[in-house]
Order: sequence, then C-alpha cells, then structure tokens
Amino acid sequence: MIRFLNIRRHPATAFDREGESRHLYFSVFFPMLMIASIWLVMLLEMSAGIDLSFLGVFPRRFSGLLGVLTAPFVHQDVRHAFANSVPMFVLGFLLYNAYRKVALKTVLFIWIFSGLGIWLFGRPAYHIGASGVVFGINFFIFFSGLFRMDMRSLALSLLVAFAYGSMVWGIFPMDMKVSYEAHALGALGGVIMAWIYRNVDRAPEPVWEEEEESTPAPNPEMTPGSMTHTFPATRIQVLPNSTLNLPPSEQKPGQD
Repeated sequence: MIRFLNIRRHPATAFDREGESRHLYFSVFFPMLMIASIWLVMLLEMSAGIDLSFLGVFPRRFSGLLGVLTAPFVHQDVRHAFANSVPMFVLGFLLYNAYRKVALKTVLFIWIFSGLGIWLFGRPAYHIGASGVVFGINFFIFFSGLFRMDMRSLALSLLVAFAYGSMVWGIFPMDMKVSYEAHALGALGGVIMAWIYRNVDRAPEPVWEEEEESTPAPNPEMTPGSMTHTFPATRIQVLPNSTLNLPPSEQKPGQD
C-alpha cells in the first residue's frame, strides 16, 4: 500500500489580502513612528540649541527614573541618531512582520527592563539612546529562531546574524564612552522574551492529506502455482554478430 502526502493549500481571499496589506502597513508604521520621534527630538535640540541629556537614565537617582521612559528618544548627535535609526527600522520591520502578536509587548518589555536595569546597575552618568531597544529586538529575533526551530524563525535568525552579528561585541565594556549596560540589558530582555513567547505566534505548519493508492482485488482463479509471467507473441530480431540461446527442448538440429 502506498500513501501519498499532499499539502493542502487554501485559496487566498480578498479578506486575506486586505489583512496582509494592513499587517504590512503596521510593520512599517511602528518602526517609523519610533524613528520619527527620535529625529523630532534631535531637530528640537539642534534648532533650540538645548541639551536634553538630562532626560536620560541616571542610575540610583530618583530623578533619573524618568529616563526609563524618555532615554530612547534622546541621542548625543546626528551620527548617534542615524546609527540607531537604520537597525531600528530593519529589525523593527522584521519583528512586527514575523511576530505580530508579541511584537509590541516585546518592545515594551525590553524598553522598561533595560531602563530599570541601567538605573539599578549602571555607571553614574546619563545613559541615552535607543540602542538598548535595538539590541533587544536583535537578540529576540535571533534566539526566537533557536528556541522555536521552525523554518521561518531560523531564516530570520540567520538573516539578523549575518546583517547585525557584530552587535554582540557591544555588550562588552570595550568603549567606556558607550553604554554597554544598555546593550547588555536590552539583549538580555530580548532573550527572555524569546523564551517566554517561544510557542506563541509560530509560523503555520502545512496541513498534510493522505491519499491511498487503490490496489486491485486478487483473482480467485489464480493460485500461487499459476502465477507465471506470460508475454504476447513478438518478433525477435537477432542483430548481426549476436547469438540467440534457446532452451535445449527448442534447439534445432545442427545447433550446439
């Protein structure tokens, strides 16, 4: 008996296409909203000639708790803002597109977790920038592939590893002017959320259908002893320089 496994495909409806278009819109909207907020704050600083670094996280100072909410919007200069804007869009788009059900909760957790972690364990200075959130999203996507082990998540994991694998060095204290605490705590928050949501919003698995090949019913007139092969009479052509060996009962006189 032979079984055939076929993938059942459902035809796309107009409702499905509309939903996918709306989902794609939100996958672009949320990262762009964050990036627009970063650049609005940067333009405000440049146009007004003010420094908003005091809105960063200052560890173990009560007034520094405000930075848990505001620090990701404040950057040192244009170069700093641009360095966070590009990965924020790419990684944010992948996050909202592939993990739509947990994307917002993941970003909020990374945001608060890294901010509070800096306030508790960071060096006594103003910690500013969205790099903690960026590191968290990056590590969430990468470890989601390792925890889920489905094709979509693994492909995204390899993609971010190839594009932003060098980020891993940012979690170590290599440059004391950089808040490696934000990087490390954001990355840790991403790993935690990847583990918590490892079974949520998984890629749909294909539905398999089994088809059995029909086997012919046995012929009652045929017995095991009569199961012989018969062939229709055909004309056998003997090519030059070849011989035809016949059974002894069918050899003609004069043949050896």
